[in-house]
Amino acid sequence: MKTLAKEQAVLASFCQQARESVFTDWWLIFEGDWGGQIYLTVPLSLIGPRALILTLSRKLDDIAWDCNGGDGSSIYIYSPSATTHQMAEFDCDPVTDLRHIGGGMGGAQISEKAVWIHDEFQPAMIAEAWLLLDLR
Repeated sequence: MKTLAKEQAVLASFCQQARESVFTDWWLIFEGDWGGQIYLTVPLSLIGPRALILTLSRKLDDIAWDCNGGDGSSIYIYSPSATTHQMAEFDCDPVTDLRHIGGGMGGAQISEKAVWIHDEFQPAMIAEAWLLLDLR
């Protein structure tokens, strides 16, 4: 349990630093089934200081893929502008919409001012997700 609390504190600290930085186009992407399902996308700028990010990830995964026993679930940070910059460094052209997050169940979208949540969790998990993210 102490490890979870420490990881939670690190994530909350990172989100706080990201909100205060010049990086305004960064999102947390919650996924399960080894990327087969995108659960939720949220701009870092909306995540509050008391967010329980790992708790939310675990709850979403328990609902969608309890058969995986917690394996295959992850959270990652995404930025379209950073991706575009990296692609330019390697002399690649973007071939996809960088505001679409690919996933095996239709993927997800990102929006600067909104949280996107997979239909499977609506409406039951919306209020709880908003509380766990401590949305601002």
